[in-house]
This record gives sequence, structure tokens and C-alpha cells, in this order.
Amino acid sequence: MHVLLVEQYETPDSGLGAIILQGGYRLLGPACGLDEALHLSEGQSVALALVRLSRTAPADSIRIAVELGDILGLPSLLIGGDSEAARSGRPAARGHIALPCSTDTILLGIATVLRMAGGRVPIAMPTGLELF
Repeated sequence: MHVLLVEQYETPDSGLGAIILQGGYRLLGPACGLDEALHLSEGQSVALALVRLSRTAPADSIRIAVELGDILGLPSLLIGGDSEAARSGRPAARGHIALPCSTDTILLGIATVLRMAGGRVPIAMPTGLELF
């Protein structure tokens, strides 16, 4: 199962890619913007976009999550930044995880959003995940 990682500008290597791989997912990215995210997704079976909110331009990151939802029908999980800004990414963004958080929170957050996107009930709800 592919997870597309989108990281904007100031966070080219946050360690999120390693966490995605640790969870047994196939990593696409990181993509630095919408065009690169679309290119990486081409011909792939992408289940989720994990979008790191930019500290300096969170609206740009949220716009990418929304456009990935509009263009590819891809659900997103936003990470970092503040919850209030993240909520503007609904309905494409399914939830938000604030940083700092544990690796387990990120992996359980991914699993939870994937289960819900597939119409299933989550097994567990990680502390720190806000669902939209």
C-alpha cells in the first residue's frame, strides 16, 4: 500500500519517510509540491497522502491536500502546524496530528485514516489524532 509523503519547503527530510517505511507501507516521495505529488502518484495505487504542514505557509500545504483529494480522490492526513488551520482542509484531509508526537502515533494515525477511508471502523484511536 503506497503512502505519498508531501513536505513543503523547510522540511525536506523530517524523518517521516522512514516512519512510513517502518510501518510497512510503500513510500512515494517526498514530494515538494502539487506537481511533483501528481507526478509521483501517476500509475501508482496510492492509498493516502501524508502532508506535512509548512510552518511558514500552512495554507499552501492544505491546498495541496485539497487538490490531491479533488484530482485523485486521495484522502490526506495532515501533520504538524495547528489544528485550526488544518481543519480548513476538510473534506480531503481526514485528520490532523500535532507535532511533536511519537512514531506510534503517526503509524496508528495512518492506519486509522486508511481504515475509515475504506469504510471500516478504526481499531484504536491514537492520542493526538484529531479526525475531521
